[in-house]
Amino acid sequence: DNIVDHAFRVATSGKPGPVVVCIPEDVAGADFEFRDPVIGRDGATYPATRSAPDPDSVRQAVSALGQAERPILIVGGGAHISGAGEQVRELSELLNIPVVTSISGKGIIGEDYANAFGVTGTFGSPVARDLVKQSDLVFFIGCKAGQLTTYSYRCPHRDTQIIHLDNDSEEISRNYANTIGLVADARLGLETLLVALAGKASNYSWDFDAPRAQYQVWYQENTDPHQEDNDPLKPPSIMGVVNQVLTDDDVVVCDASLASGWAASYLNFTKPGRRMMAPRGLAGLGWGSPGAIGAAMATERKKRILHFAGDGGFSYSMQEMEVMSRFKLPILTIILNNDTLGWIKHVQRDHYDQNYVSTDFSHVNFSVVASGFGLRSYRVTDLAGLRECLDKETNPDGPALIEVISDQWSSPVQSL
Repeated sequence: DNIVDHAFRVATSGKPGPVVVCIPEDVAGADFEFRDPVIGRDGATYPATRSAPDPDSVRQAVSALGQAERPILIVGGGAHISGAGEQVRELSELLNIPVVTSISGKGIIGEDYANAFGVTGTFGSPVARDLVKQSDLVFFIGCKAGQLTTYSYRCPHRDTQIIHLDNDSEEISRNYANTIGLVADARLGLETLLVALAGKASNYSWDFDAPRAQYQVWYQENTDPHQEDNDPLKPPSIMGVVNQVLTDDDVVVCDASLASGWAASYLNFTKPGRRMMAPRGLAGLGWGSPGAIGAAMATERKKRILHFAGDGGFSYSMQEMEVMSRFKLPILTIILNNDTLGWIKHVQRDHYDQNYVSTDFSHVNFSVVASGFGLRSYRVTDLAGLRECLDKETNPDGPALIEVISDQWSSPVQSL
């Protein structure tokens, strides 16, 4: 009788996520007495409830922070869900701690903030990676501390002191044994910790001037617009051009694999908030198109959705362009077309003696395909042409697609 109400409560409790309600055919076809729905506004919001951390754990965390010399915050998507951006920034300012994020945590604070150093992990910047390597305490906030964020659990090192704030007790100490666990909602947990830290001065040995300069050099060198004649475009340069036209109202949706890595590494979000979405764990090629549709619907078609995908991933769900066209959704799809499954091909080169199997495609002209679905479409081979197309689509009336011929050997993957 109350299964739908219960489904909403499950979807908004603990870790948010989809709930499946299976209705047998005989039940679906049966007569029943109608009742008014009892789902209140709380049933459609998350978190439905907030839990506070154990006081003893808070005291342990305060003590560990007091003993550390170079602590760092690694913030994940759970902080976005909790709405903890203000508290993350307050903690960083109070103790003068650097902030890096997972892909899902990107944008928790403005990335032009003095203590913000972007995304860390396999698809992050080397500057963020080096800050984590130099730290003697890592504070994970709403972050699973998974394989991609931690370089397969090697950065931070296994022996590093960890504080882990998460509302799911199963995540605590899953990957790092030397952990002080704060099982709580991210925002409420940080608020509790900030009260406990009031009046406590920090004397950390961080010097941010050098890493800030290193980040600027790394970014400028990689997004250098110089291009040899007839060479495919380098994805960092592509993202550098997109970054020039990115607005605070844009929502970025990325397909799985390298497309997520390029956006995470090279797009800069100066306005705090959850503006980038990628499949968690970077799983699920083809997620980008339906994800972009969902984002456009959720924002009531009032924001431009920038959808990034590789040619391989986009091919999994390109039929969704019909939905984009039918509902006139303001989705600008940018296809990095290199005629290959890039990440898989790189693995075959590096680990399988260049034995390339099922990774190279015949060329598909996606701009022609998109035109057939009723989208405005463009095909570009140089950065000037890309900028021209982007300028035409600053406020798209319905969907559009830009196919960018890109280099197949470029990779956002960072090593230790």
